[in-house]
Amino acid sequence: RSIFLPAAGYGYGSDLYYFGSDGYYWPSTPTSGSSYNAWNFGFHSGYFGQSDRSSRSNGQSVRPVRGFAE
Repeated sequence: RSIFLPAAGYGYGSDLYYFGSDGYYWPSTPTSGSSYNAWNFGFHSGYFGQSDRSSRSNGQSVRPVRGFAE
């Protein structure tokens, strides 16, 4: 299985940053106890990582994640 995640960059205000080289995605999980930050994951130049300190005011792509039924 695989998924294609384009290097869509991110938006801040009316500007777009790193389009074509970096990808930043919201998996839809907010940071516990904070309305300002949310979990995200991103990649650039061979790096892939996640963070819970990503500002929700940045425009990032959304990565839908389907839950698993038990």
